[in-house]
Amino acid sequence: MFLPEQPDVNWRNPELKKAMFDVVRFWLDHGASGFRLDATPYLIEDPAYPDDPHPPAQGGPASLMPYNSGQPENHQILKQMRQVLNGYSGDPVLLGESSTKTIQDLAAVYGTNGDEIQLPMDFLIGNLQQLNASVFKREFDAAHTQLGGRTPVFFFSNHDHPRQWSTFGDGVNNDQIAKLTAALTLSQPGCVLLYYGEELGMATMSNAELSRVPVSPKRPRADRRDGARTPMQWDTSVNAGFSQGTPWLPVESTFKRYNVASEKTDPQSIYNWYAALVKLRRDEVTMREGDYVPLQSGNANVFAFGRKAAGGEISLLAMNTSDKEERVDISGFANWPGFSRVLLASFSATAPRSGHFTIAPYGVLIVASK
Repeated sequence: MFLPEQPDVNWRNPELKKAMFDVVRFWLDHGASGFRLDATPYLIEDPAYPDDPHPPAQGGPASLMPYNSGQPENHQILKQMRQVLNGYSGDPVLLGESSTKTIQDLAAVYGTNGDEIQLPMDFLIGNLQQLNASVFKREFDAAHTQLGGRTPVFFFSNHDHPRQWSTFGDGVNNDQIAKLTAALTLSQPGCVLLYYGEELGMATMSNAELSRVPVSPKRPRADRRDGARTPMQWDTSVNAGFSQGTPWLPVESTFKRYNVASEKTDPQSIYNWYAALVKLRRDEVTMREGDYVPLQSGNANVFAFGRKAAGGEISLLAMNTSDKEERVDISGFANWPGFSRVLLASFSATAPRSGHFTIAPYGVLIVASK
């Protein structure tokens, strides 16, 4: 499944398992709050070692395969690791890179009694690459209704994925689409993982640029994923303020526009949009603790859902994934809430008086009832 240089330890060996759990205890004894576990589906292989069909090319993505991933024994190992954590105060957590084929497989990674990984990443959403409201609705609805009430974990960008500014962008409206994809995750109940630079609109380095980066001791091999691993863009100075030395990858070419220093002073920047979303998650009761309410938008290009807090406060969130103004007919509330406050909108908007309203191209609208 992985490169020849990467050791594949034998988790069936009890001495190996003890040694690995001793490593876990070592870091917990030193105050670690938990662990981000890499590649959890691949701990155990079929003991007969059959060849998987169509194995990925060397250096390619590790894929879920019938024999050498997703074996039932993986769950037992992770349950035992969780038991080690449970012996420590402070509720240490396991965050898992837990790729699955179905929502049912993802639910199983939490454990039959919530006794496995507390926070397995939802790759059913993380692997999406098309801006499609109907698909977003299907997957986010599933995450909130088919995981047994467990905390979902959402992301789009990471060190293995192309950056979402590039993945979902159409080449013209990338900034606005980046704001939309930020709202898709940050307005959800649950855990959200942010990858450095996505809050700026950092792009994936193009293949043409990447092909000119030499292989060297700092970059021992060309990796297709390196386009999403370029230096953080702090300002417009040399190497985008990342280093006075020579970084192992060059800065992505758009850094003069997309950087922390420049965007902090621009109220319409992607950076300040992320800041506003994070503030909403902290300050607004529906966004901080409200339950997810599945809704129908009456339009295949608009994803809409609600957030409802215990005190009865309700928010409506609507996102248009098309390049045209779209009309919606929202249904799913028992009664139409009296929305009176616009919490956040990517274009000038007022709180709708009914479920019939229009939303701008690639628009985001978040309103509250009280």
